[in-house]
Formats: sequence, structure tokens, C-alpha cells
Amino acid sequence: MALSSLFQFACKDEEVDHNPVRGIAGEIRSSNTEERSPADFLTREELGHVLRTCQEQMSRHYPLVSLLARTGVRIGEALALRWDCVDFHGRCLIIKHSADRGRIGTPKSGKTRRVDMSRGLTETLQAYHLQQRKRALQQGTTQPSFLFTTRTGAMMDRATVHRTVWQPLLRKAEMRHIRVHDLRHTFASLLIQNGESLAYVKEQMGHSTIKMTVDTYGHLVPGGNRQAVDRLDGLEKATIRNHTL
Repeated sequence: MALSSLFQFACKDEEVDHNPVRGIAGEIRSSNTEERSPADFLTREELGHVLRTCQEQMSRHYPLVSLLARTGVRIGEALALRWDCVDFHGRCLIIKHSADRGRIGTPKSGKTRRVDMSRGLTETLQAYHLQQRKRALQQGTTQPSFLFTTRTGAMMDRATVHRTVWQPLLRKAEMRHIRVHDLRHTFASLLIQNGESLAYVKEQMGHSTIKMTVDTYGHLVPGGNRQAVDRLDGLEKATIRNHTL
């Protein structure tokens, strides 16, 4: 399609933030099945390698990749983030919106939630905020309200992230193909490996019910069931206490 080709060239030069006529049906299907697709996880070492590669070779996009890896927010939620939803003092993000093909809507759960930030991510975003402000002053423009934008200051979309950030990063890191969404699964799996409760994982991930969290990640709880049954051993040695008044 000629119109699609024109938009594709404009996207490549970052003159526009997305191609509104390319793969619309496919994007809708992708959005609807994102959470239900089989989860792939990076190991701690693999994630570290991806983050180092991004920091060293694609530093402009490191704040976005770091945020996705360290908070587990959905890509649409990250792209809809505005600076007034970043609480540096409280070290948290307030997730109020989600972006989909250039449009702003509510998060998948329909609810606003608070997501904790690590000290390292907080420092990364503080430096990024200052850098963004300095660039705006140099160019004589106002600082973008969105955290992550194209070079023209427009809000990024998922297709732009996939094409200009994620695919090039995986190639540079010589990493197997995984989706951007799999950073979310990786975040959850690492929390569980660190011994965090499924209730905390649910809140951070923004799942509507604990059942969704258990169904998706419950099998990752290390030895949870074995520890529970082990505590029933030794009952034969227990004695009945005679409680008398």
C-alpha cells in the first residue's frame, strides 16, 4: 500500500511516531493475546547482559529498557508515563494510563496502581530527567511531558520501540529472540526467585486477581509445596498436652 510505505519512511526518520495504517488488525490481535502468550524468561545473567549492552551501545534508550526490566510495567504503560507520575522522593511510579497505537487509555486492569522503583532505577530516571531538560533548554523548547519520546518529542509507540530499540538491542547483545513483553515476565520471575510473595508480585504487576498471578507464575515458587509438606513431618513425635484448669 502506497500510503503505508510513506508512513513507514516517515517512521524510519522518526518524523512521525507510528504508522497508523500498517498491521492494524495484527496489532489488535497482539494486544489482546499479549498476556495469554507463553511466557519466556531471561535468567538473571541474561538480563544483566542485555542491560549492559543497552547502557554501553544504546544509551539513549537505556532508561526505557531499565524501567521495563526493573518494574515489570507493560510497554503501553511505560510509553504513557508522564513526569508528574514519577515520585522520586517516594521511589515509585503511578500507573494511570496505557498507550496503544498513539491513543491514551486506562491500564489493562482499569485501575491506577503504584509500582515501586529500585534505587538504581530512581537514579537513572533522575539523570534522564535532567538530561531531557537540558536538551529542551538548548533547543529552545519545552521539556516533553512524556518520559519516552521520539527525537521530535512525540510519544513513542510499541511498533517504534520494537523496530528502533528492542530488535537492534537483541542483535547487539547476540541474544535469542524474545518479546519486549517478556521483560515483564522476567521481572516477575526474579521477584519470585528472591522470595517475594505472590501477593506483592500481583500488586506490582497490576493483575486484577491473585488467581491470574498464581496461574501465570505460581509454578516458579521455589520449593513452595515441598516446604509446606515437610513441615508436617515429625508429627508422630508430638505429644498431647493435658490442659487442665
